[in-house]
Formats: sequence, C-alpha cells, structure tokens
Amino acid sequence: MFLINCLKKIINPVPDCIHYKRNCDKKAPCCGKFYPCRLCHDANYKGPKSDGCKTEIMDRFNVTIIRCRKCFCE
Repeated sequence: MFLINCLKKIINPVPDCIHYKRNCDKKAPCCGKFYPCRLCHDANYKGPKSDGCKTEIMDRFNVTIIRCRKCFCE
C-alpha cells in the first residue's frame, strides 16, 4: 500500500514553488491537498463554487503535515 501511494505521488508531483525554495510541501488543513507554500494555495483559489478548495486563504498556523519532496515521507 505504501509503495502504491508513493507511486501516485511521483506520477502527480506538486509543481515547484515560485515564492520559496524548499524541499517540502505542506498539506492544507482546509482541503487536504499538498502545496509548496500558502501563497501557492491562495493563488490556486478559484472561488467557492469551484471543484477546488473552498477556502481563499490557507491558515499556515494550522498546518500539521509536511511531505519531503525527495522521499515523499510525511
């Protein structure tokens, strides 16, 4: 199961961040998706009626899960 999850993450990587140079992604507490930073999450907001996240601004203080971009460990 772990290997399958890792392969899914490799196939669908999170795009690089234009705001910061880091080797980790943060899991947004509002939508459960990984983003390189809170600004990338906020830039991806498309409105409350879209299929994406319903929260315009990610609360960076409530992020509890990060994922390494090299080994994909959380």
